[in-house]
Amino acid sequence: LPARVLWPTDVRKIALEVAAIQEPFGNAVHACTRVDLRGKTVGIFGCGTIGLFAAMIAKSLGATRVFGIEPEAGRRELAQRAGADVVLPVRASHDPGADTVLLEALRTQTAGVGLDVALEMSGFNSSLNNAIGAVRRGGEVVLFGLHSGDFTVQRYESVILKGLTLYSVIGREIFRTWTFTQRLLEERANGIQDKILDLVLH
Repeated sequence: LPARVLWPTDVRKIALEVAAIQEPFGNAVHACTRVDLRGKTVGIFGCGTIGLFAAMIAKSLGATRVFGIEPEAGRRELAQRAGADVVLPVRASHDPGADTVLLEALRTQTAGVGLDVALEMSGFNSSLNNAIGAVRRGGEVVLFGLHSGDFTVQRYESVILKGLTLYSVIGREIFRTWTFTQRLLEERANGIQDKILDLVLH
């Protein structure tokens, strides 16, 4: 491979198994650094691989509470191991509407206020509406999950009336994301490497 497309990694600081996943991990870094997470309550809507990385990163970036939202029980268990403070089930459905039971649970967990930030990582229409419905007034929604075709935004007026800000994120930023990823992984005190190794090796 040409040297210009390679990212040098000090394997004395980053384990080989962790170094190998810097590219997908960088997607989660980009999503989590799109907004300031310090002191925020953060919901991860979809706990696949990138969602699990996002849970680890959000905590290390200063989120006060991280909520994992996932329909599959196995992935909910992984979200807990990844560092989510609260993990909630969500209705698995192709219905584009929000899961009202989930939204009520999130309101209860946030003293009726709602999340500060929602990271939509699954790409399902219902998950988009869950993310929008879960955030507080003035909240922020980061859109990362990808799905082709048309989506229905439920109660579109709430996006305006709540003063929400929506961000779309794709891939990584060269080279800011790579540098940030390297620093996160080399800082062993945040526990990210250990969590990744736990998930990969067990």
